[in-house]
Amino acid sequence: GDPPRKPFRRKPHFKSLFDQAQSCGLCLSSAMSFWDIPGMKAGVVTGELAWALYKHAKENGYAIPAFNCTTTSSCNAVLEAGKKLNRPITIQFSEGGSAFFAGKSLPNDKGKLQGSILGAVAGAHYVRLVAPAYGIPVIVHSDHCAKKLLPWFDGMLEADEAFFKAHGEPLFSSHMLDLSEEDDLENIEICKKYLTRMQPLNLILEMEIGITGGVEDGVDNSGVSKDKLYSTPQEVWQVYEKLAPLSEKFTIAAAFGNVHGVYKPGNVVLRPELLGQFQRYAGKILQSKMPLNFVFHGGSGSEKEKIDEARGHGVVKMNVDTDTQWAYWEGTKVFYDNNEGFLQGQIGNPNGLDKPNKSHYDPRKWVREGEVTMTKRVKQSCQDLHNFDGAPVQSGCHARLVFSRHGESEWNVANKFTGWVDVDLSEKGVGEAKAAGDLIKEEGLKFDVCYTSFLKRAIKTCDYALEAADQNYVQVNKTWRLNERMYGGLTGLDKKETVLKHGADKVLIWRRSFDLPPPDIDEDSEFHPKREAKYAGLDPSDIPKTESLKTVIE
Repeated sequence: GDPPRKPFRRKPHFKSLFDQAQSCGLCLSSAMSFWDIPGMKAGVVTGELAWALYKHAKENGYAIPAFNCTTTSSCNAVLEAGKKLNRPITIQFSEGGSAFFAGKSLPNDKGKLQGSILGAVAGAHYVRLVAPAYGIPVIVHSDHCAKKLLPWFDGMLEADEAFFKAHGEPLFSSHMLDLSEEDDLENIEICKKYLTRMQPLNLILEMEIGITGGVEDGVDNSGVSKDKLYSTPQEVWQVYEKLAPLSEKFTIAAAFGNVHGVYKPGNVVLRPELLGQFQRYAGKILQSKMPLNFVFHGGSGSEKEKIDEARGHGVVKMNVDTDTQWAYWEGTKVFYDNNEGFLQGQIGNPNGLDKPNKSHYDPRKWVREGEVTMTKRVKQSCQDLHNFDGAPVQSGCHARLVFSRHGESEWNVANKFTGWVDVDLSEKGVGEAKAAGDLIKEEGLKFDVCYTSFLKRAIKTCDYALEAADQNYVQVNKTWRLNERMYGGLTGLDKKETVLKHGADKVLIWRRSFDLPPPDIDEDSEFHPKREAKYAGLDPSDIPKTESLKTVIE
């Protein structure tokens, strides 16, 4: 029988919040997703589709990481990471890794390399069979073919030609020629020869100019002269000048101090700014901005800021091997360390001398642990290269909006109606906030700006989460408009006692009804917001006496 009350209007001004977000560098209109590329699909992509994917990466400021795989297990770990991120991924096979994939007991004669050919072809077929089930585009690539390994390259091309004849596309998406040990003229001439053969198949060629240092797959460049680790603009332009008339589908692994493996800080001097010089040199001749497509070799162990700079200069692909090798081993090692007492024999463990250990030494247990840690490291590489949904976009706009509830509060524990009362987090709530930050970090979410309320439980949740996510630098904007719903006359009451007093049906309506608010808060209530300094600057008419979900929205 109470007279109808004029509903309070919170006036959330979401548009103004979005305008603020844009002024902080967060774009809220959508960039074209790679899924919007005409014909894009889950599974292995080749030809125009694969090339369009690289162009999309370059235009939108991300790069696609490539991971060397030697087993179906390592392939699965890479695919699993791509699936979790819903992002494109590259699986690549080296000559030695291909031989291992087929089986080390098979013949692999020098000059024939039949085992390596078989392993690479088998690996490509395996990825083709399983990749569609992971729901992401996958590029299948062969890595580092030196001059002495050209029989391997020829064998893979023969498989491509046969597959193209049967299916209208090559078996692989791309191949790499690493002739950096040869003089530049011979390097480029051999690349021209093979690109001429690859062009009718719509294959992408990756070539290397300059030398990547260190040791990789049996090729030792650890003693190479340091000047060879840095290409020049003229060398890179010469590659473009000779290959572009044959096909647009080639990438250049130009040297800017890259080294395979992981070394102590200071031992490797990456100079990604050289890639910018190469782009400007070629761009001036072609009257085009960033005409070159680069590949970053030796990505393992590289500093994040160097990766970012290289990506900004037209890197569309980065190779990672050493870090994922360690990651796979680390998962296996930790499993052994944690279960050592169960892995000393088939029978007998800490639970009893007659207890079986099959559930621990079954390869599916410890191999899986290696996959889990490798998957995590693959995701990290994707994040480093901005190959994740919601990454900042260089051209166009794209944004992801993430909502987080505050951690458990002291009044959650006390089972009281809270609303605008400024209670603190409980000990459990602090842990929940930190766990949210861990999840943010694991998922690779990077924020440009955060918004929270005037309530300490929300502010502290935001702070703890950003700290755990290693993003304390992110700007945090506080506004009373993001406060929780005002519970009016229920504020401070014990929830169970309120049910006993008013009945469960009535309380349920107050709590869950869309448009029926609880009674107003008393003006002399100790919990009235007007008593708090944080609201002293508000017009009294803006302070709600109660709210329903409907009035909050309005």
